[in-house]
Amino acid sequence: MNTSELKEIIQIVIQAPIEQFSLEYETVKLSISKRSLPVSSKESLPSEAGYHSEPLMVPQHLERETQVGTIAAEPLGAAPIEIASPAVGIFYSSAEPGEEPLIRVGDSVTETTVVGIVEAMKLFNEIQAGINGVITEILIESGQLVQYDQPLFLVKPVGV
Repeated sequence: MNTSELKEIIQIVIQAPIEQFSLEYETVKLSISKRSLPVSSKESLPSEAGYHSEPLMVPQHLERETQVGTIAAEPLGAAPIEIASPAVGIFYSSAEPGEEPLIRVGDSVTETTVVGIVEAMKLFNEIQAGINGVITEILIESGQLVQYDQPLFLVKPVGV
């Protein structure tokens, strides 16, 4: 399941008349809660008020096997999303030695923004953000060995 598929599911849930949604598919775990305030004992819960909702079905085109890390969506997309390494290799934060880093904490990124480079067997693989957002944390230093799917950056999504 890729980022655009997750965004589509989130949009469906936001528009649906439900308070909470959970999805576990292969290695993906997604939980969304629209309720931002705690329920007091005097408030009635949806089940007590006669509220009934149908189970939300995942669109068939999303039902395919993929390998993705665990992603948990907090209310209104508040949870940061990880950008992970696409391969085992050496991570570089700039295109050339001595140049400025490609991104810094606080920089805005789009899905196609190159945020780093991983060198594997003399091949340089550009790492694209894959999401629109703002870099909140850089988890690795330039020149360090990274593993496949190792988190490199945290991004606060925007426009979800």
